[in-house]
Amino acid sequence: SRSAGSTLENKYKNYSNSSNIRKSEELSITVHKEYTFNIKIIFLIRQINLLQKLRNQGVFVSFSYTDSDCRNNGKLILETTADYETYILDSLLNLMTIIDHCGCLSERIRQYFARHAEVRNVINQKLQELNIDAGIAYIDQSLSVIATNSENHRKAIAVLQEAFDSDSAIVIMKDLYPSLTMDKFLSLVKGSIPETGILWLEAKLDGESSNYILTVIGPRELVCSAIETIRLKQQDYKVISTSIKDICVLKTEYLRLYRKYDILALEKRYNCQIEIETIMSSEIFTSQLSKSITVRCPQLSKDEVNRKIHNMINEIIIGKEDSISLHSRIGKLCLCKENKSKLEGWQNEHQCLVIITDHYGLREGNIAVALSEMGGSEYEQECSLKLSGLSIDEIGCTSGTAIGCKIIYHIPFLSSSRTLKWLGNSIKDCLNQADIQGMHSIAIPTIGTGEMTLNTNNIAQVMIQVALNFAEQKRENLRKIHFIIHPTDVNTHTAFKNALLGSSIEMYTPQQLVEIFTKPEKDSKLNCKSNSLLLFKAQCKASKVPVDIHVFHGMVDEVKTDAIIDMTALCSKHISTNNHLDFANYHDEHHTSQTLRYRRSSKHSIYQVCPYGYLAGFTSLLVLMNNRGERSVTIPLLDVEIDILIIDSLINLIELYIKNHIQNQNSINCFDFVIGYQDRSTEIATWIQDKITNKLLQFKWTIIHKVSVPNFGLNVYYVASNRKDISNMKSKIATYENTWAHHEIVDEDYFNDLEPERWYQLALKIWTKYNTIISRQETNKIISIFGYEANIMYTVSHIYKERKTRLEEKAYKEIQQFTAETSQWYLEIGSSRFKFEAKLNYEIEKNYKIYSKNNTNEIFYIDSDKKIIDYGNMKIKDVTRRIESSISKSAFQDIAIPDNWEYNKKEDIVDGYYNMVDVTNQHEINRIKNTSQLGGLNIRKVQRIQNWNLYRRYQIMKAEVTEAVNKYQPSIQVERRLFHGATSYKLSAICKNGFDRDYSGIATGSIHGTGTYFAVNARFSQRFGDGLLLVRVLTGIYTPSTFPGRPNLSIIPGSQSERVHSVVDNTNNPSIYVVSNDNSAYP
Repeated sequence: SRSAGSTLENKYKNYSNSSNIRKSEELSITVHKEYTFNIKIIFLIRQINLLQKLRNQGVFVSFSYTDSDCRNNGKLILETTADYETYILDSLLNLMTIIDHCGCLSERIRQYFARHAEVRNVINQKLQELNIDAGIAYIDQSLSVIATNSENHRKAIAVLQEAFDSDSAIVIMKDLYPSLTMDKFLSLVKGSIPETGILWLEAKLDGESSNYILTVIGPRELVCSAIETIRLKQQDYKVISTSIKDICVLKTEYLRLYRKYDILALEKRYNCQIEIETIMSSEIFTSQLSKSITVRCPQLSKDEVNRKIHNMINEIIIGKEDSISLHSRIGKLCLCKENKSKLEGWQNEHQCLVIITDHYGLREGNIAVALSEMGGSEYEQECSLKLSGLSIDEIGCTSGTAIGCKIIYHIPFLSSSRTLKWLGNSIKDCLNQADIQGMHSIAIPTIGTGEMTLNTNNIAQVMIQVALNFAEQKRENLRKIHFIIHPTDVNTHTAFKNALLGSSIEMYTPQQLVEIFTKPEKDSKLNCKSNSLLLFKAQCKASKVPVDIHVFHGMVDEVKTDAIIDMTALCSKHISTNNHLDFANYHDEHHTSQTLRYRRSSKHSIYQVCPYGYLAGFTSLLVLMNNRGERSVTIPLLDVEIDILIIDSLINLIELYIKNHIQNQNSINCFDFVIGYQDRSTEIATWIQDKITNKLLQFKWTIIHKVSVPNFGLNVYYVASNRKDISNMKSKIATYENTWAHHEIVDEDYFNDLEPERWYQLALKIWTKYNTIISRQETNKIISIFGYEANIMYTVSHIYKERKTRLEEKAYKEIQQFTAETSQWYLEIGSSRFKFEAKLNYEIEKNYKIYSKNNTNEIFYIDSDKKIIDYGNMKIKDVTRRIESSISKSAFQDIAIPDNWEYNKKEDIVDGYYNMVDVTNQHEINRIKNTSQLGGLNIRKVQRIQNWNLYRRYQIMKAEVTEAVNKYQPSIQVERRLFHGATSYKLSAICKNGFDRDYSGIATGSIHGTGTYFAVNARFSQRFGDGLLLVRVLTGIYTPSTFPGRPNLSIIPGSQSERVHSVVDNTNNPSIYVVSNDNSAYP
């Protein structure tokens, strides 16, 4: 410091030692001089206000300052009088010994003062006020505490230490909401501290912990306040997680779908995360199912966010409609995939969520219920997760820990077709899967033997046979198969015991073996007694004769009641209705009786009525049927929009009928509801059961057979923010109702040739499946379809598929028959041979051709995999019974072309050859004219039918009949020439395609049984059409006819299984012959 003022010191010495000291009068002269000082001394001169102090002493003096050529120096320009110059220079000389250092100030304090000039100014001001000749300066990027001496320097440091401080706080960033950066946090802290400008906040990242160390430097009282603010801000902005629980899932889904922008706004405004628990794909929407909303937000905004979410939840309104049929308007709208986008569009338009649920769940059936009760919620949750998308061809697999085993296999029996084949394949798959997964034993419940009322014996045979087949494969792991039977189920135990014992017995009579091997096995339903399945039965004993109500899943053609109510006969008024009216709410009580048409089928009385107003006319219809002596009635599907309210009304009307006939012993005592589709039939059965069980009725009903798997239909929930949106949504759905339309299709052959019985069955089938009504106009071959536009399309498709299927079946049947006639296969038992039926014969021959072409494959499955053909050893094996027998093939010899046929060349006579030739040979004409049975008819024209396929089949059949006649009754005539009359249109079809016994009885009935009818007398046949056929007929061995309308099944006396070749009206003098084989006649 002394060196900084050396120039001034040297000048002063020279001045004081001068011998030329002026006199006093000379000291009044003004002195103006310039001195160079270190800039720190200049700062101190100004800081201690030396100029003012000199003036206060009466010294005339003035200072000014300018820059120096040297960076660390400055110039002081002194202006005074000569008499004060010495005194002033002495005062300046005293500053040459300044103290310049920061003492014990921390580095952070130094940095703080270095950065805050305004703080330095405040401190320097305070030092002046305390008369401390010192100051704090930031010179040349360095902080200095400068004082005139050590004492003043000590005092200055003490003042700084007392007034200023530094402190640190740790900020744990992971506890704060994610979007909050340190810069934002510092801004929040600074915004909460007054005079924050004089504070220095420094954040430093701790690499090890990822936390920040936040240091505050400044005035002591402000530092303490800032540290407390940092602590509070951490608490305010610390993320906490709260849950709003037990919220109805319908509301959470509505928030998630339709209030998502409000949720996003909340998240943005309050720096939070809102997570709405979603429903699992396996869970069912119900008002009982609850979800939660998790909120992760700063502590500061927790209450406000939760309050706003609660307000949003409370604003949501839920409307519900119960027991809506799957086939109703809303059911079809909501469940049809094609309508998904339409429904979603309406929901978005009206901000109204529509949720459809049903009553099916994981606890269907006794087995599932038992597993659920034993496994508990954990088991059910796993089932919901893993089995939700299980198709009927898949095996589900869940852990068995909860019930004491390793694995549980699930097969969707209740959703399947419930056939023996499906059940057997599913159990086989389970066994294979268990073996692959290393299981050593498996327990199989007796599926289908409980409340399903299925055939226990058949189930036992299938399960035991599958297990035995698996055992024969000698698998590596699975060694034990247990069948689990309820202790009290004696019938099932007996059935399984017999099946197991019978599986090892291979003793069958020859006749049984023929039946087993030569005939295809039907893929019958598990309930072999009938395809109709009883779902519900209740009985009322209020009247003298108990009254029963049954609900069946089946077809109307299987019912056994006296009468059937047919609702498909639209009247002339409603057949032209453009818009569909509500059938049930059409309140004309006379309309039913006015539109009633009665007809009698072979089995039932049919009461056809217009469906409009059926509820209003139901009582009068029952009275009419009762008066006609009907004692049981079948009621198929009644209404397109049938629901639980309509069922309630029907039961009330049935009770009213019982009340009015309570003393009558001869009244209707059985009401059968028969519906052809599973879901609809279980809906109606459930609704009737609910009505009888839970509603107030006039009479006491006893439920004899409960619905095994109740199905109340659909629950429809409407979820919105206000009732107006729900109302608008319901109105929109109501507009979905399709226009009631009429469509016509032209049919040339199939449907107009259907006999009334089959047409009636088809009409009811289409009505119950597609809710459409069909009628036919035989004169112009037009089929009219009435129904909703969307359903008409499906009906048209069904009609064409039905026709296509029937024609294909007929063609396939002809191919099978032709194969049997040209390449017949035989079952060999001992020295006897037995023909395979046409279907099996065709399969054997088809696979034989494949085998002959490629001998690598010798084993083929036929008859829906129930039989195996081994062509290498010429064996057939029954898979189920594990028995086998030999087979052989017999090819027919070439058949000669008739001598009287006319053709250009012999090579033209091949498969498919057909020609109608006018007979010109007079000898042939005379032979026909002279036939005694013509009865004097005038023959105008004779045509010869040259049909190679028909002729060849006839000759093959003739050889078989001749063989049988020679074996059993050699004296019987094999072939006769008989007559067959028909319209010219039908004659043309017969000549081309042959006779078809499927048309038996259409024109005149089947008094002598089903088959093709031929007359001895031509005039008798002439009554049935304008054309006459002279036919070669293989009458062979015949018997008298027995049952009208039934096929001829009589066996030739002396044979085991061969049937007679024809039946007659009178065995002594036959005038009518009926044959059951189409190849037994050639026109």
